[in-house]
Amino acid sequence: MQEDLLKEQLELEQEMQDLGYKRYFSQLEKLKEAGQTSQAESSKYVMQNYVEVITEALDVQRKKQYGTRAKYLGLIKNLDSNVCSFIALKCVMDSVLSKEVYIVKLARQIGTKIEDQIRFTHFNEYDPEFYRSILADFKRKNTVQYSHKHRVLIHEFNEFYDWNHWLPDEQLNVGVKLLDVIMKSTGLIKRVTVGKGKRMRSLVEAEEELTHFINKVNEGKAMLSPDLLPNLVPPDDWVDIYNGGYLTPELRRMNPFIKGYNKAHKKELYEHNKVGSYDRTLDAANIIQRTAWSINLEILDVMQKVWENDLRVGMPPSKPLEIPPCPLNRDLKKEDMSEEELLEFQQWKYNASRMYTEERQRVGKSASIVRTLNVAQRMSKYKEFYYVYKADFRGRLYPTAPTFNPQGADPAKGLLRFSESKCLGVRGSYWLAVHGANTYGVDKVSFDERVEWVKEHENEILQTAGDPLSETFWRDADKPWQFLAFCLEWRDYCIQGNSFRSKIPIAMDGSCNGIQHFSAMLRDTEGAEAVNLIPSDKPEDIYQKVANKVIQVLEESDEDIAKEWLELGITRKLCKKSVMTLPYGSTQSTCRDSVGEYVRDMKFSFTDTKKAMNLLVPILWRSIGNTVTAARGAMDWLKGSVKYINAIGKPYYWTTPLGFKVYGGYTTYESNKVKTELCGQLILTLANPTQEINNKKQSSGIAPNFVHSMDACHLMSTVLNAKNITSWAMVHDSYGTHACDVDELHTCIRESFYEMYNNNNVLEDYKVALEIDYEIELPELPETGDLDIKEVLDAEYFFA
Repeated sequence: MQEDLLKEQLELEQEMQDLGYKRYFSQLEKLKEAGQTSQAESSKYVMQNYVEVITEALDVQRKKQYGTRAKYLGLIKNLDSNVCSFIALKCVMDSVLSKEVYIVKLARQIGTKIEDQIRFTHFNEYDPEFYRSILADFKRKNTVQYSHKHRVLIHEFNEFYDWNHWLPDEQLNVGVKLLDVIMKSTGLIKRVTVGKGKRMRSLVEAEEELTHFINKVNEGKAMLSPDLLPNLVPPDDWVDIYNGGYLTPELRRMNPFIKGYNKAHKKELYEHNKVGSYDRTLDAANIIQRTAWSINLEILDVMQKVWENDLRVGMPPSKPLEIPPCPLNRDLKKEDMSEEELLEFQQWKYNASRMYTEERQRVGKSASIVRTLNVAQRMSKYKEFYYVYKADFRGRLYPTAPTFNPQGADPAKGLLRFSESKCLGVRGSYWLAVHGANTYGVDKVSFDERVEWVKEHENEILQTAGDPLSETFWRDADKPWQFLAFCLEWRDYCIQGNSFRSKIPIAMDGSCNGIQHFSAMLRDTEGAEAVNLIPSDKPEDIYQKVANKVIQVLEESDEDIAKEWLELGITRKLCKKSVMTLPYGSTQSTCRDSVGEYVRDMKFSFTDTKKAMNLLVPILWRSIGNTVTAARGAMDWLKGSVKYINAIGKPYYWTTPLGFKVYGGYTTYESNKVKTELCGQLILTLANPTQEINNKKQSSGIAPNFVHSMDACHLMSTVLNAKNITSWAMVHDSYGTHACDVDELHTCIRESFYEMYNNNNVLEDYKVALEIDYEIELPELPETGDLDIKEVLDAEYFFA
């Protein structure tokens, strides 16, 4: 049996490569059908190498002061040659690699887009704030379609500005001239004449050399893009960062344990691998990837029916959203509308725009659901399967198979359960109940109150387990699919009692985990209390603490807009994203974006929205800082230290308490960025990076990278310190195992954290190592508070 599975695994790994190959060319075909071949990696490579060649030839042509073509080039005299070359070559790559194209049509398309570039550049110069707001709206709605962005910008432009439109002859001749420059300077395309007499037409075709090069690059890219799936047999243990995981040499070569992001980093990895610096990390990964998984067949059956019937429970609509037709006559102009008609039109336009955005988002989310269901259906015929794990450069562990894995979204986690079953026992039934309350959203009260909530709602839970499609109780849960999986196990527990053998992972989640780490580093008592590092009768809610401080400031304000905020409500949800992302490098600007997103989602209406945002965002930002002073202080110190390291042109690095060396040597590339208003941007980059450190990346990356490496260290330490736990469902700030093993996990989480920060001063270790190695003096460390880190051992809501 094992030999059969081994053979099937080897066949599956070959299939992963074949599926990736097919997927790559399928995506390429879709780009061709959409006329967007320039978006393919192979086309980008061509453009990176030829835009500057075309630019040089165009500059020569621009210096010529004679002939009709010189006259037409005068239309683009104020437009950067790199931009002209990029737009023209992008149009060429979109056309000649997709279909047969007439030279007149392609030339006119180039001329039109060049004119658009000039027009929208003027728009940006005349009213930059309004222009940027339109582009920000495109970004927020994930609008990428050129034609849609073009329509919106043209409409807004025409509302305020006059434009002397180019004549068709001018558009054509600008395009023809640019095509001529491309043909003569690159040899990428050629002019071909077809037909005879009056039927004779000129086409543009790719030269054979270009076609051959594109095909060769695509072939190579396709071979390196496997569609990774779960394993049918336990992955090979990682013996070093190059050997382990998948069984076949091809997949191993493409999926090392850690991928280097530049030559210097690859060299660091190689050297540290030789001396065993990653051994403890590999041990932890091996333990996690030995966990056997299986599909919850009841959940799979319900999920497929929910998806097929478009019931929209914890997932996007399965069918496309229909944008309602305009209620007014399409020929009716705005200036001819009555006041009621204008109001009706504006309401329709708002709804149509919102639905267009929702449909774009639905398509992306639907693809994840479809993949989740397809992979789950495939894995459902196996008794058990496994996941290969890898680490990023900070030591964070991830399954290699995307989307459908233990770190996936709620539907994936609801479908997955351990293959191994374990008897609940009295304590297991307690933690199963806590898990049920947690997944429903009842997680801001004590554990005992969560258990009591389950008992109070046992009828609804059992009815849900009996007929999920008819019952609605579970649909309101925070995590409906994990809650439904709980309901099914609670049903079986009610029948079998404590002897019931449970399979679903019971997760313990950190409280704003990044701030937990920073509070421990600087022994910050106030921050520690806010994120449950010290004992309490029930869990503290840092998001509500911040919300309360915001409310207090608003109540003391005489501003009318403050009263509007208070009437609409300052909730923990409004504050959550800004607080949660603070340890990972968020700024007041990103805080403003989060508040703006919340305002739009809640459809809040103010007398002056800009004034409302200008009032609230600084208050919220200060309230966060006043709640977690140590986190802000540690982040500021880390960023400040990088200034000294950048000044000598060196990379930062540190070693975590588990021995994992994090290397931050971001380097710059010799590049020239070409940015257009609508055609996107191209970074013209030489193949090899420079040795120069990218100061901006080092500065922005230090704080999130540092805290991510520490949460990775804590996770792996927990795994290594546990004695009796055999199955692991591990996310960076959420640790899961069988219900009967939660007591051990709960204790081990706290003990590992205590050992990590009691035995190590990670900020001082980082400072001393760099000062000795680089012979520099970094700023003094921030002052530490009076937190007794030993208190975390009794903090039962630290991970809850």
